Amino acid sequence: MSCDSLNCNNKKYFENIEQYKLAAMPAELSLTNDVIEDYDFENLNEFLLSTTTFTESKKIYGHYFNVSDIAVSSNYIASCIQSLTTKFAGIFLWDKKYNLINYKEVHKYGITRLKFSFDGKYLIAVSKDRTTSVYEIDGILKLKVTHTDHTRIIWDCGFSFDSIYYATCSRDKKVIIYKYFCLYQKLSFESDVTSLEFSPIEYLIIVGLETGEIIKIEKNNEKFSAKIQNKIFAHSKKVTCVKFNDDGKLLSSGGSDGLINVFEI
Repeated sequence: MSCDSLNCNNKKYFENIEQYKLAAMPAELSLTNDVIEDYDFENLNEFLLSTTTFTESKKIYGHYFNVSDIAVSSNYIASCIQSLTTKFAGIFLWDKKYNLINYKEVHKYGITRLKFSFDGKYLIAVSKDRTTSVYEIDGILKLKVTHTDHTRIIWDCGFSFDSIYYATCSRDKKVIIYKYFCLYQKLSFESDVTSLEFSPIEYLIIVGLETGEIIKIEKNNEKFSAKIQNKIFAHSKKVTCVKFNDDGKLLSSGGSDGLINVFEI
């Protein structure tokens, strides 16, 4: 398949890379006054906007403060904002035409992560208030259950491929797994669990730790277990996110060390 058929843009824009040596690292190099004279920031931004592979189709207005997370399904967009109060700690639900169709307030503090189930029927949210909420989606968000099993801020969450299980991870060094909306199992780790992702094809969970490690949690018989041989040191700092590709054969991880790693599963 050609790059053009995928709508990729592989044109070499910077014929002289030295001329645009700030393009890749403006934040790091902008502390020196001499280098910013090398090119015109305004013209470069206009040029990049006109040649971006993914062009902007719509702006969605209505958020009160900074957007902290967003989740997308085939029919809906869910978003949340940074907040220290219940009034602004709700979930915005938008339809395919970008209309706000529901705003649901459940959490006391800002939501840290939103994720749809693979079939798009459910939405899970975790918050700084140490609470997990799960919703059924039928035109609006219908609260199905809330959990208060974690003792510290919850960082991440996710559904299994068949929506039977979902899991959360927290600063309390635990991963908590639920089955059919009820507590199923707790797993403890040596450091904060900062990211989590289910495989799209099997009962496999990948978690990232504060220490930079990535660990596989596999289901054997009726229990999930994290084995020491399934641990790798992927980052020198906190793992901030982990994500499978659609067929579950590749896993990517991002860390506070500025690296993105890709692994074969």
